[in-house]
Amino acid sequence: MMFSPIFYEQELIAYAGNVAHHLDVGGKVPGSVGGDSTEIFQEGLRLAPIKFFDRGKQDRNVTRIVQENVRIPSAVFGDLRAQVAANRTGARRFIELTRRYGGRSLEDYFEALLNHSEKRMRTEIGQIPRGKYEGEDYMDDDGISENPVRVKVTVEVNEDSLTVDFSGSASQVRGPVNSILTATKSTIYYAVRCILDPSIPQNSGCYRPIEVIAPEGTVVNPKFPAACGGRTQVCYRIVDAFMSALSPVIPEEVVAGSYGNVVVALGGVDPRTREPFVFFEVIAAGGGARFLKDGIDATDKHLANCMNTPIEALELEYPILVDRYELISDSGGPGRMRGGLGVRRDLRVLASEATLALRSDKHRTGPKGILGGEPGRPGAFILNPGKADERCLPSKTSLRLADGSVIRIEAPGGGGLGKPSEREKKLILEDIADGKITKPQATQTGSSTTPLDI
Repeated sequence: MMFSPIFYEQELIAYAGNVAHHLDVGGKVPGSVGGDSTEIFQEGLRLAPIKFFDRGKQDRNVTRIVQENVRIPSAVFGDLRAQVAANRTGARRFIELTRRYGGRSLEDYFEALLNHSEKRMRTEIGQIPRGKYEGEDYMDDDGISENPVRVKVTVEVNEDSLTVDFSGSASQVRGPVNSILTATKSTIYYAVRCILDPSIPQNSGCYRPIEVIAPEGTVVNPKFPAACGGRTQVCYRIVDAFMSALSPVIPEEVVAGSYGNVVVALGGVDPRTREPFVFFEVIAAGGGARFLKDGIDATDKHLANCMNTPIEALELEYPILVDRYELISDSGGPGRMRGGLGVRRDLRVLASEATLALRSDKHRTGPKGILGGEPGRPGAFILNPGKADERCLPSKTSLRLADGSVIRIEAPGGGGLGKPSEREKKLILEDIADGKITKPQATQTGSSTTPLDI
């Protein structure tokens, strides 16, 4: 996270800011995504607010601290420079606005925009039937214990406001899947905008009608120094619990359960260049079914927007071969609308003693279906599939790999929506023709109104 002051006629008038996801910020494993971290100190370099640039010049001491604590300094500093450029562009454009409209007018416009967003959000909330609605979901575990981790939400809909209460959620856990309060609030703001009107200008005004209650010491508001690098895992469960709570009253606007964030990181020394490398990828999986549409296949759902990494680029850049990459038939949860399909991706590692870090969820139970829909197929991590030493790995772990090892990633499918027996025969036959479901699966979930003859 980087902020830059904006001055106009020697007066501080605003700040430009941006957030970037860096390839590696240190910590116990490459990519800084240890699935078995137990405190925040294991998750990478921690810097209090500090000047990266001072009077227009990059601070050498800060630069050296960062260089000595990350695995791939060239990549990290390339992204840091991009953040600097982004802030400078933002500052330049803000100054242009100030010159055009004047500082006082801009302040009035900004306040009007905040009030506009608030008014529209209150109007949208007013369309939801008033009442209290409850939902819950579970993470497989926290990466340390095998105990499931509960996320419980009570949504109180008032005349023009919402209260979202997480009382009853699990206490903070030892593993890295705790969600700090700001992430928990951001997740709720995201979910509310999804089910109401995403066109409302996104600013603090549209969040004024939303109150979030998250008791301190819980998995959605942990106490320091809890590990929280994998907070996206619990954030996905927050979205699904919230959607489940409101599904009985606004079924047209919610989606069924989706997968947990599937993160794969690999690091070591590239035998081709004898230089360190860090590979980091978010694997696509199945999105939850929607009221009138099936879930989206192989997508980065909800809280992220990562794109597919082309195999050619991956194999050129890293000592990795992709042996297999395909959609998983029958992985989408059955329903009137089917859940999206997950993917299978086999990565062959061509580096000796590389370190692998895995972080995912929904490997024990698949993403939930709603309104009578069935859950999606659970995910899996399999080491050396088809070999004598084949074994299933936990959804959150890190380990050393021998040269030639294969890691198979099977991403979960999305949950279904509505009763499977209500699915149209035409859609089932199309799924069979496309290879998205098999005939045995189809005969189990055929339409009750039209006999399925296949």
